Amino acid sequence: MEYGTPTPHPGVELTDVPLQPAEVAMRCPVRADLDHAPSMAPRRRAPDPDQLHRAELTAAHAERVGVELADRVNRSGGRAVVIQGQREEATAATLAAIASDATVIIGAALPDDPGGRRLGRTTLLVRRNPGADRSTWVPVEIRRHAFVRPATGGTLLTSDLDEPHPSSAVTVEGMSPRNNRHNENGIALAHSWRLLEAVGAVSQAERPVGGVIDGDGQLWWLALDEPRWPNRWASGLVSTLAHYDHGFGFRLEVIANRLARDADPDVPRGVVPVHIGQCATCPWDPVCRAEMEALDHISLIPRSTYDHVLVHRDRSVTTRAQVAALDWNTAWLMFGDSPRDPVVDAADLLERTEGLPGETDLAALLLPTVQSPPSDFDQFIWSSPITSPELHLDAQPGFLHLEPVRHRAVQLSLDLDGDLDLEADLETEPEGEHLAPDLDADPMGPPDPPTPDRSMSVLVDRLATLGMTTVGDLAQLDPFTAGYSNTLCGHLPTVIDQARASNGGGPFLARGLLRPKVRLADVEVDVDMENIDDGVYLWGTLVSGTAPALDQVGVEAGYRPFFSWDPVDAGVQLDVFDRFWAWLSDLRHRCRSLGLSFAAYCYTSAEHNKMVQILDEAPRPVPGRREAIEDLVASPDWVDMYQVVRASLVVGHGFGLKKIAPLAGFGWRDPDAGGLQSMNWYREAVNNPSPEARSHNRGRLLQYNEDDVRATHAVRHWLATAEIPSIGSWVAP
Repeated sequence: MEYGTPTPHPGVELTDVPLQPAEVAMRCPVRADLDHAPSMAPRRRAPDPDQLHRAELTAAHAERVGVELADRVNRSGGRAVVIQGQREEATAATLAAIASDATVIIGAALPDDPGGRRLGRTTLLVRRNPGADRSTWVPVEIRRHAFVRPATGGTLLTSDLDEPHPSSAVTVEGMSPRNNRHNENGIALAHSWRLLEAVGAVSQAERPVGGVIDGDGQLWWLALDEPRWPNRWASGLVSTLAHYDHGFGFRLEVIANRLARDADPDVPRGVVPVHIGQCATCPWDPVCRAEMEALDHISLIPRSTYDHVLVHRDRSVTTRAQVAALDWNTAWLMFGDSPRDPVVDAADLLERTEGLPGETDLAALLLPTVQSPPSDFDQFIWSSPITSPELHLDAQPGFLHLEPVRHRAVQLSLDLDGDLDLEADLETEPEGEHLAPDLDADPMGPPDPPTPDRSMSVLVDRLATLGMTTVGDLAQLDPFTAGYSNTLCGHLPTVIDQARASNGGGPFLARGLLRPKVRLADVEVDVDMENIDDGVYLWGTLVSGTAPALDQVGVEAGYRPFFSWDPVDAGVQLDVFDRFWAWLSDLRHRCRSLGLSFAAYCYTSAEHNKMVQILDEAPRPVPGRREAIEDLVASPDWVDMYQVVRASLVVGHGFGLKKIAPLAGFGWRDPDAGGLQSMNWYREAVNNPSPEARSHNRGRLLQYNEDDVRATHAVRHWLATAEIPSIGSWVAP
């Protein structure tokens, strides 16, 4: 989503734009543009069946919660009104209920707001204070997901469903909303709030609030006017309402631009594609990706955010090839080995040493002895504090940013019209270009207290590592690359390597490695599970190893699945897991007793997470199992190949198994193989009335799972044996 100026729409007024749902404010503006381009409709990807199924599950969940809520409210002395019927009838009934003595309106059909170009929506409405005269209404979202997280110092307001009103709220300490859910649900609530304003059901004198009933049936309250979101269009943080208003209004402009271009092709294009996390599930991804690939677009570098794109664009760097041409040594001097390392202002270093004699010793210049009086130069280098918005403003002045820049696994991506777009960086599995981080976590912990002596030592050590000991040696640094000092560009050495791999026909070995570190064992088991929203129904394993070891332990090489085709629930998934765990634990124990090495391999932490979740949801206690799981996962016998691959390779694209296994020469037998597709196959395998269809899809699932474990096997043996060139040996094509 690259932003030019999306405002030109000659001949088209915003009142010509079709009414828009709340969701448009959360979506990529390029999608809003293409959704209103009739000529592009044949190129739109068909809706994903799994997304449709999830929407059906959410609707069914909301209906169940509504029934329970109506019963609890009525038994508690309130009056719940349930709205039914077609849209026009339901809207009229909703307006009547708003004007009545009802305290809760379930399935409220809020009418369209033509003035705001807002499409009406169905939601839950509750009185702010049913005990007050002429009490106004507030919107509530019913969702299946978790909404809150533990947070030291955090507080939230919550109400019991018997009295689901802000006036009955109590404070819960140590909890905060999950950022991504706060953003998603907050946008929907803001849209509903504006619809309520349009029908006079809220008071301008009252604070705008909304609620979320989460998957556990807990009602949480949000202040929609609380400053919370960073942005590019206003100073300081903005509220959820302001965030929504700006994002919704911007997309109206984008759609108007599209309508104007349809009438007159000479109207400038408002927005063009940039790769973000939403692309993985967007129906227009093939269209946008083809355009970006043709341009060698810079956002195709893994883990790019729009902040990074802006930094590069400000320097007229727009392609991966241009990033690949940056000087790696200069970037490493600035950023070090990892995002945790202190950051050096190389541009400042070059400026301050300009004009000094070339033979000037850098160590003597930067590290004067304790006995030496401070020189004018020494005083000068500490005179200008670093104040880049990316950095901590309390850093000491000088060349070096003394506190590590706290880059998260994926930076919080600001929506490209200036709104926060948390959803853009979220994916359900690491098959796309971005990982799915916990946006609320800070995995680095508190930084060590900085000291000037330590900081200058770091700078001098880095210079010495690069063979730069005198001021004259600084001529080896690239001033253009040094211009990236103190910018929000990600970890620039890694970014450069990723760009080189994408342009150099990778894969490449990561710097500092002679060979990937892959643990092999006498007996090896590759593990992969398959699940749907309701639970895990299949654990697949692939046994391999040395023939003598397999004979000695009495196990045959090959694929061995543990599964059930009964509709999965907490009990079924526990039964399947019991069988898998008993077999795996017994095999590991026999290897140990015979003095044989054993290793189990997964790809990502999904398997470990599901083991823990199964125990959390278990309908019966399983004594000692949790401890046994943690013992295995914490030991060398459990190997996450995803982490091994990430630490070993530079590939220029994502590290998902579907992207890495082909590098090892492996291919899935099913051309539609994928996690989302397997969920659709499962539904057919269990629910299709045709025995033939059920049998076909069961076989398809087992084959897909077998290919997954064989893919992991192929990747690790390829890493252990292949001769892979180092990214340090990269030569520009």
